[in-house]
Amino acid sequence: MPSSSVNSMLSVMLTASELAVLIGKNERTLANWRCARIGPRFVKLGNSVRYPVADVEDWIKANRVETEP
Repeated sequence: MPSSSVNSMLSVMLTASELAVLIGKNERTLANWRCARIGPRFVKLGNSVRYPVADVEDWIKANRVETEP
């Protein structure tokens, strides 16, 4: 049984499915990005892939484009 610290870490991670919905991309696109080492950082746990929320937020901020008002 996982410890409470592991459970708390997993609760701040998104699955590929959750991230795909959040950013409006297909899960296959995320898989392609992982292979190409682009997109948000991810954690591989056996056959599972998780995206730490903090890394997703950093990735979104890094891709922000400033516009003129």
